[in-house]
Amino acid sequence: MGHTTNESKVTAIYIYPVKSCAGIKVDSARTALTGFEYDRLWMVVDEKTGKFVSQRNFPRLALVNQQINFDQGYLVLTTESMPSPLRLPLKPKILSIGEATATEDGRPVSTKVDVWGSEVTGFDCGPEPARWFTEFVGKPCRVLFKDPDTIRPVASYQIPKEAYPTTTASNDGSSRNLVKTPETGFSDGFPILIATQNSIDEVNSRLPKPENPLDFDKVDHLTFRPNIIISCPSDTPAYDEESWVKFNITPQSSSGSDKGRDAIQFYVNCRCIRCTVPNIIRSAGRLSKNREPSKTMRTYRCVDKDRTGKVCFGMNTTSFTFGDVVSVGDVVKVIERAN
Repeated sequence: MGHTTNESKVTAIYIYPVKSCAGIKVDSARTALTGFEYDRLWMVVDEKTGKFVSQRNFPRLALVNQQINFDQGYLVLTTESMPSPLRLPLKPKILSIGEATATEDGRPVSTKVDVWGSEVTGFDCGPEPARWFTEFVGKPCRVLFKDPDTIRPVASYQIPKEAYPTTTASNDGSSRNLVKTPETGFSDGFPILIATQNSIDEVNSRLPKPENPLDFDKVDHLTFRPNIIISCPSDTPAYDEESWVKFNITPQSSSGSDKGRDAIQFYVNCRCIRCTVPNIIRSAGRLSKNREPSKTMRTYRCVDKDRTGKVCFGMNTTSFTFGDVVSVGDVVKVIERAN
């Protein structure tokens, strides 16, 4: 719920390394060219069609848990139905042997895949990840890693030129790494999704009481797969984030080591149009029988004039810079609102 102080704060951060698998809750995350570091850099694709596999067509992907082992340099995937975990190197071998043109089992190393109208280049992660997901999904699959040398720009019509200046400087006089061309990885379209706790609470206040165990109960942070959850003062209206244009996140540290650091700027691009994924009961890996929360939200959250009949929740966002760390407890300040 909203809090009684007059500050808005980051209360939770999530990343989703393999697109459409379960999220990882983290204490902090570093901004990268494509969003948060390690977020949606891997993706499962149908081997026959080349189309990406997601919870939309395979809800059981919600059962695949993810964990990053930084000491060993691996992303580790586990799920109860698979006898052993899948370990994906955080720095895939293909990145260090750039001359290779095929995987161990003869697949092309470089593959182009369509992600909602954007052609994205990925590197095939090889036979073992393919076998693991093929067994879990039940049809031939491959796993791709986003090619770091190719750019998938965020839709230009969503990014005003003035939002991304070409030069800037920190308080100490040093230059900062600036994102000149906002881009993303294997996300649906934008690198970072924000939502406020106030808005989540508002949705729950409207949901009907479930009639049986197969019905959807209530929404939580991961229902809408956000990256940043922001808790605003209790008198802040739900969906206040829809009026934001620019906001800052100011690093906080109990040790005081972050004192004096520049605020991290973000630009709010547009509302997030929701599909059926929020209706998935993640613990069971299947759609809710009562089609909630979408059924209720469709009665009052089809609010985007350009997307008639589409439920909206959360705001698509891009970072002005990269290499900065966002942490739970950081202060959020809105610096520009829409008219």
